[in-house]
Amino acid sequence: MDIAQDDHGRYSLNDLHRAAGGEKRHQPSDFLRSESVRAFIAELDQTPEIPGVSAVAAGTGRSGGTYGTRLVVLRYAAWIAPAFEVQVYRCFDEVTQDRAGAYRVSDEARRVREVFAAAAMPSRAMGLKGAARVESVRAVVADIAPELLHLVPERPGPKGKPDEPSPADLVAVVRDWLIQHGPALPDLLALRAAAAATPGQRMAAADFMDEARGEYVISPHTFASVICKGWNAVAVAAALRDAGHLVHEAGRLTRNRRFPGGSLAKCYTVRAALLS
Repeated sequence: MDIAQDDHGRYSLNDLHRAAGGEKRHQPSDFLRSESVRAFIAELDQTPEIPGVSAVAAGTGRSGGTYGTRLVVLRYAAWIAPAFEVQVYRCFDEVTQDRAGAYRVSDEARRVREVFAAAAMPSRAMGLKGAARVESVRAVVADIAPELLHLVPERPGPKGKPDEPSPADLVAVVRDWLIQHGPALPDLLALRAAAAATPGQRMAAADFMDEARGEYVISPHTFASVICKGWNAVAVAAALRDAGHLVHEAGRLTRNRRFPGGSLAKCYTVRAALLS
């Protein structure tokens, strides 16, 4: 494992990343965005391993990239996988020297190596992989060497989309637009009067109010491109439908609305009660 160092003796996390297989989910930038890692680095900077040198630096060294001190490298290796952490410890064992120049294995490195070798045995025997393997390793380490548990990555949480808008948020998209623009929409009676005044001329489908029925009739273009601009129109329509505010949905319900002048068109029909 050939790991470059910068002028201050820090090690290249990019080289570590490549040595670990180069998976995108293991890139140093994601590692450094972790709150626990940022706290760890802040603590290291309070009592630096190398006097006057920060624990992490970007853009230094001949090859650029991100560099970290020995403890940062070990934390990064543990974040990737326990097995890779053991490899990194062994790499450090090989290059650790005492003042006389003799190679030696530190007691700390030897203990960590033995703990993780023992912790990996049950998961390997059961053929566990991924989160299940991490949980198995964590359980063993917590039992035999709890002070080293911080070196084992935590089990990833369930995948989800916490930033997705709620149905109420999606309904509010339509409500806010109608509050602002609904009063300016023509009424159906006015459109019918205009159509009667120009017999034989078919009027284009437009957005309008039907006060008699207490509904807003919205064309697919207005609904998707104007009201739902930046939002998923299908999700907005589903939220309206589930909340009981949608009478007809263009492209989903078969019944079309007859527009003034005699033309039929698919449309979204929203109950005016949405605004109350």
